Amino acid sequence: MSLIEFAPRSLFAARYYTLKRDGVEIGRIDCGGIRQPASIVIGGATFSPARDGVLRATYHLDGNGARLATAAPAGAARRRFTVEAGARTWTLAVASWSGRRFTLTENGAAVGAIARSGFFTAKSTAELPDDLPLEVQAFLIWLVIITWRRQAATNAVISGAVAFQSTS
Repeated sequence: MSLIEFAPRSLFAARYYTLKRDGVEIGRIDCGGIRQPASIVIGGATFSPARDGVLRATYHLDGNGARLATAAPAGAARRRFTVEAGARTWTLAVASWSGRRFTLTENGAAVGAIARSGFFTAKSTAELPDDLPLEVQAFLIWLVIITWRRQAATNAVISGAVAFQSTS
């Protein structure tokens, strides 16, 4: 099991994440933006994570002209994914009520976790199997990051609606 630490590069660049192992940078994730594709860079190689579809989106990771991994939502809340890479299949699912911790299971057994390091920090860790290629590990981290970002946006909209409704 290897431990990867990741966090936004800065408070003002929350779409850019740095991946570190033992304090040494091993890669970067650019979550993308409006009309700008996401990317994962590992050791000089660039991989392309992307989303297909709108309502029932599926996700995939491409690199070197090949599809390396796919992820499809496995639940209505979009906080659980069935991930396939090669001949292997995992489930990546929320493991805490706050959504700050995800577990990775294979054949029903927990094999990894991705979680925030604390309640008031953006620093996070991913403890994933060593036999999982690093670019697939980064893809799993990207899935968790975009899920966290989507949840934060949803919470902001709900808070705004509640505040608006209470002033009416």
